[in-house]
Amino acid sequence: MAIRFGLAAGLITCAIYAVAYLISIESFLSPYLHWGSLSIYIIAMYMLAEIVIKSKSEFKDIVRPLFICFLIANLAFYVFYYIMLHFVDPDIYEMQVRMLTKGLDELDIEDMDTSFTLSGYFLAYFRAAIGGFAIASIIAYTKKQSYI
Repeated sequence: MAIRFGLAAGLITCAIYAVAYLISIESFLSPYLHWGSLSIYIIAMYMLAEIVIKSKSEFKDIVRPLFICFLIANLAFYVFYYIMLHFVDPDIYEMQVRMLTKGLDELDIEDMDTSFTLSGYFLAYFRAAIGGFAIASIIAYTKKQSYI
């Protein structure tokens, strides 16, 4: 069940990003889209919690599938994003670097690493997993409390 919800959330997120890319690269790189797409994960996790809470009573048994849902959705997104930046349109990478370094000239920061390596993607994915676990825990806790 968690895999199905995670794949659905991930594919919906990828589809939204694909539409944003068709509109413009700026839309694709929008921080509003980036943070707003997190709502898709939250909705999927909440819907999954509605199902899981009926058969599970322990907190760990509720949070586990929600966290797995997040991990799978986020993995789908990271694979999509990697493919977009490295194979579909490398100009996205250049524009993202320009957007990241735009305000840094004033700060006099030298030699900022702006490379997007596979190891960098893994690190970002695992950093995001910490936040995903926090979101899964909050949803599990609130659903458990409301179900009692």
